[in-house]
Amino acid sequence: MKMKCLFIIAGLIMFSWAYASGALAHENGPEAEEIQIAVDPRVELMSIIFRLAGAHSYSQGKLAAYNADVDQYFLIHRDHLAIKIAKKLLDEQGVSFDAVISMAAHVTDAYNLAERVPFDPYPKTFDERWTLKGAREFLAAARGFVRDTDFKRFIESHGSLYRVAEERLSSLVNQNLHFEWFSDYFGVQKGNFRLVPGMLTAGSSYAVQCTGQGGENEIWSVTSISTIDSMGMPEFSPRAIPTIIHEFTHSYSNPIIAENISELSEAGENCYPVVKKQMEAGAYGVWQAMFYEYLVRACVIRYVAAFDGPDAGRRLMLREEGRGFYLISDLCNLLEEYEKARNNISRIENIAPRIIGLFKEWGMNNGEKLKRKKAELQNYWVREGPKVVSIAPPNGSLDVDPSLEAIHVVFDRPMADRSWSVCTIGDKSDLPISGSISYDSTRMRLTIPVNLEPGKEYAFGLNSEVYMAFQCEKGIPMAPVEVRFKTRGKAPEPK
Repeated sequence: MKMKCLFIIAGLIMFSWAYASGALAHENGPEAEEIQIAVDPRVELMSIIFRLAGAHSYSQGKLAAYNADVDQYFLIHRDHLAIKIAKKLLDEQGVSFDAVISMAAHVTDAYNLAERVPFDPYPKTFDERWTLKGAREFLAAARGFVRDTDFKRFIESHGSLYRVAEERLSSLVNQNLHFEWFSDYFGVQKGNFRLVPGMLTAGSSYAVQCTGQGGENEIWSVTSISTIDSMGMPEFSPRAIPTIIHEFTHSYSNPIIAENISELSEAGENCYPVVKKQMEAGAYGVWQAMFYEYLVRACVIRYVAAFDGPDAGRRLMLREEGRGFYLISDLCNLLEEYEKARNNISRIENIAPRIIGLFKEWGMNNGEKLKRKKAELQNYWVREGPKVVSIAPPNGSLDVDPSLEAIHVVFDRPMADRSWSVCTIGDKSDLPISGSISYDSTRMRLTIPVNLEPGKEYAFGLNSEVYMAFQCEKGIPMAPVEVRFKTRGKAPEPK
């Protein structure tokens, strides 16, 4: 089934922090972790190359003027060898998303592009979608791209834009992030943190690591722009905080899964088919990724519960269930037990056998527990979730005025702000959304600006099996609703 979705997940969290000398530091002595916040030319270089190669994940940036600058400046270099190699890596090896950022983290700088650590033997922290031959071939071509395009001049010409992004992201983190939570909760320090504004990463954020030759460890979170202001400059919303926590948490939680992955194959093969559509919608195309995401998302829920209260944690847990992590409450309960026993348990690795055992339990009897929970939640959403009270034009209308400028949906209760899934379905015409979707002040009335054509049948979903971002303010998802209508008049002739 054809499906496309516009959705924004909302989650407002307000915390406090201390800022000093360009870095946020957890003051635990001379080896304390710190966080550095800066636009990184390596990230911009890799993002630009893969944007030019056609990678969708780097083609949706919100900074329209910056996008235009990139496209115009590098237009004459679209056939460069580096772009051709990147396209081949994208098409044949799936090098995109966080694999692109992994390369950025594993080179010394954006201009020499030397291997920060030798690629042979292959670094444990380097994304496996790269190969030794492919990585070195790409870097050789990328050095030529840097030289041939005078890439440094492009970076320097956007210094003022980068400074605004850095200052605004630093202000957000300064006011909202409890950075000390990481080493306190997991019982171990992982290294220094680098928080990078991603100027071209659109709605995606990425986490990668690199361990240097001297053993120093860097943990990266590349954070996308939330919105732009009236001057077209980047802004970062407090809603980005859970995402930042999520990306940094991967560095703490992933080793637990990685070190036990061989034990999870049966559970993964039994559970993954039950949630395959939901996982693929989040770019989690293998069962291993499902388990990585389960643990990191449960940890973030416990962070939210600790600093914004149990109700906020529950709302986030309900949202995660709506994303297909149907058994996440089991894992959250286990982590809550861990928190209560911290006097006797020093670090999260000590409960790894229980975490792995829980996953294995889910996979028993061909994933029967997961299937049962999925059905229970879907029934719960139908019974207790928000409902559509009315739609204008009415669902099923056959004579809608094509000059209609907006579709209005009224719900039976206040909805979560800036959170929706408007999906196209079937083979009908895509709903031509012409502006920003928004709620009114009550968050019970949604407006979808449209630009309709005469004589066309339209069909769209408010939520779907895969996308469930329409939720009430308590976090309960709405059961999917299909909307269909036809406009009056004669359809335009095909071009």
